[in-house]
Amino acid sequence: MTRKLKTFNFHDYPNDSNEWYTPRTLIDKLNIKFDLDPATSEKANTIIKAKKIFTIHDNGLEQDWGTNNLIWLNPPYGKYTYEWLYKGLEETKNNKNEIAVLVFSRTDTRWFHDLAIKYDQICFIEKRLRFIRPDTMKSGSSAGAGSMLLSNGTYINNKIKKANLGYVVRYSVK
Repeated sequence: MTRKLKTFNFHDYPNDSNEWYTPRTLIDKLNIKFDLDPATSEKANTIIKAKKIFTIHDNGLEQDWGTNNLIWLNPPYGKYTYEWLYKGLEETKNNKNEIAVLVFSRTDTRWFHDLAIKYDQICFIEKRLRFIRPDTMKSGSSAGAGSMLLSNGTYINNKIKKANLGYVVRYSVK
């Protein structure tokens, strides 16, 4: 007997860019006014509402993210996750930025063991997210894996903790 899975994966929907947007409910629960989203599109920013964005054409990995900013990052998942997490750490360390990074909870990956554990806090989100489809701006099926928020910075860490999204592990208390 074959069972049809009802979970999201990036192959469920033919989309040349593989874009899936952050669920609005997650942003609403965080209640943070972000200054920058360095890996987004104009359409996705209708959900995040960051003051400044970098699109694929800007290549946020090569941009200056400023100083003392609140940053939202839902990076392109896949082979560049490592580079985005590294850039996020560098931006918080060198430029006094605070950051929240949404990634799949892939604790078996190199990027998790090399970089994710260097963030101040990890929030393992309790339920699988339903990412937004760019064609309809509606929720798709549940994600094929759990998600987590990595964060640096006192303000963002506290907002994530207060949002009660799931189990929070703090590595340093500021």
